Amino acid sequence: MIFLTSLPLLFFTTQQFRLVSSSPDDSNLKITQASWKPSETAGHKPVFTLPAEADRGMNIIPNIHDPEAVDAQEVCPGYKATNVQSSNSGFTADLDLAGKPCNVYGNDVEHLSLAVEFQTDDRVHIEIKPRYITPENETWFILPEVLIPRPAHNTNYQKDDSDFTVSWSNTPSFSFTVKRKATDDVLFTTEGKVLVYEDQFIEFVSALPEDYNLYGLGEVMHAFRLGNNLTRTLFAADVADNIDANLYGSHPIYLDTLPPPPHPPKPTAPTSETPTPRKSSCALKASPTGSSAAV
Repeated sequence: MIFLTSLPLLFFTTQQFRLVSSSPDDSNLKITQASWKPSETAGHKPVFTLPAEADRGMNIIPNIHDPEAVDAQEVCPGYKATNVQSSNSGFTADLDLAGKPCNVYGNDVEHLSLAVEFQTDDRVHIEIKPRYITPENETWFILPEVLIPRPAHNTNYQKDDSDFTVSWSNTPSFSFTVKRKATDDVLFTTEGKVLVYEDQFIEFVSALPEDYNLYGLGEVMHAFRLGNNLTRTLFAADVADNIDANLYGSHPIYLDTLPPPPHPPKPTAPTSETPTPRKSSCALKASPTGSSAAV
């Protein structure tokens, strides 16, 4: 829901008037127009007006389009998962850098923690954060509850009841895959790519289906649906209302909506007019239903 409001336009004049007397006893007073000048003694000072260039932010080139930029996927080692601990609601693991730090756009965080928690039938929470967090750097990686409240869920929820499965691999480096149980369709996967986790740069790479419907990834003035083959750099440029340019904030959140699978036909009771239906030998495989989101 979007609320649009309009403000009235107020027009001011800078004209100033003065009284002029033509006789000693002020019997003949007339009002004349005087030219306006800012008065230092009256407390009026010239008002600075921002130039038009103030709305133009930096020319941010995506690193995948910059021939001089380093491709983190080619030089960073990724991570290896160890100490995997399973529970009824999910699993946890330690992620350690699998080689020499690449430090391409910051300093690699060498030790991470992975937590996978199945919270409801249609929600699974995957969290990757530095293993060692102090009060000095906590807000770098974790949003406070007062800003983003966590959704309520049953802490005793059983992962076997979930609509999803989450698998992981260490070949060639750590990756994970989220699938929908009913159709075995992949909703999110980092397979074949490396996880890059630095103090100023975090990169997950996941394939998208054909003709995907992607929303989010701001802050920018753009069509609601992002469209295919879109490259967007998330950078808080602190500028105003340029079309298709980075604005005030950075919101690395996206929503990918997918069409629901077809529902199987309900069985029809046989009658004298309706023959008993036979089993079909055809099998249908459709795209998964619902949506998936990634931070």
